[in-house]
Amino acid sequence: MSAEVQRLPASTWADVVPGGHIVIAFVTEQCSSSVLYLTRDNAAKLGQRLLALAETVELP
Repeated sequence: MSAEVQRLPASTWADVVPGGHIVIAFVTEQCSSSVLYLTRDNAAKLGQRLLALAETVELP
């Protein structure tokens, strides 16, 4: 994993689509985009990982 700081996307959306998948879409200021399709279990694992990472972040 890169230690490089990543710029936050300009816009982020999350929604549930038919079939029960969770979709998270990121659109940057340069109009590039990424989309994640997550199952309920994968979304839960991602959430747990993000919370664990957030606990290690030092605020300025």
